[in-house]
Amino acid sequence: MPATWAGWKYSTVDGSGNQTGLVGSNIDITSLAVIRAGNGYGVDGDGDGKADPWNITDAIFSAANYLSKNGLSKNPRKAILHYNKSSQYVQEVLTNYNLFKQADEEAQAALTPNLNPDFSHVGDGSGFVNPLGNAKYVFSSPYGYRIHPVTGIRKLHKGVDLATPIGTPFYAVKEGKIIHAGAINGYGYAVIIDHGNGMTSLYGHIKQGGWVVHVGELVKQGQYLGETGNTGVTSGPHLHFEIGLNGTAVDPEKYFKFR
Repeated sequence: MPATWAGWKYSTVDGSGNQTGLVGSNIDITSLAVIRAGNGYGVDGDGDGKADPWNITDAIFSAANYLSKNGLSKNPRKAILHYNKSSQYVQEVLTNYNLFKQADEEAQAALTPNLNPDFSHVGDGSGFVNPLGNAKYVFSSPYGYRIHPVTGIRKLHKGVDLATPIGTPFYAVKEGKIIHAGAINGYGYAVIIDHGNGMTSLYGHIKQGGWVVHVGELVKQGQYLGETGNTGVTSGPHLHFEIGLNGTAVDPEKYFKFR
């Protein structure tokens, strides 16, 4: 009902003085200010500055908001029944809710980082380990000059790209000291490790806030650093990995066999 979306303080009343659940034509129910003032349940799910009940993303976020504030975690059936009085509707929603919940739990379990992974099977004798551990990835771009897939400009690609889903754990290829953890122009968010003797490794396009290390921290080989992402200038989710030698990017495949 419009009044549930925007707030029941805006509800019109019928001839008997009962609230109708409708709102007057002068009320903009997509206005976030109106919804806040009315204590409504409408949510701007897609971040466009308004909560539109005819926008599927906003509608989904708003329904979730309503259910969560009406005890979904404690009694899902009661919360859904509060939303819609049809028992058949409640059962259908519960069935789908449980299916999605199970799928989400399985997905989260698959992405839960192993903070002490076994790297004995991902090393190649070079002294390095794979920054993605044993996670699946596609080697999508090598080091060297190329036409940039986003800008269309020919320039040196200073590392290798390992295409993998957002949230995939990544690890330190060698022990060292964190010298950067945050934003870098073009790379989005990145972590850089100083391995000593002029060598560094860079992990780029990582998830916003998706790193667990800080500048100055000493890390061990294979230590969990954070999660991959799709930040910066990219054509899709991947980990951009670089090796630097005395300030110059060199081909990482000289140090580890990625394919």
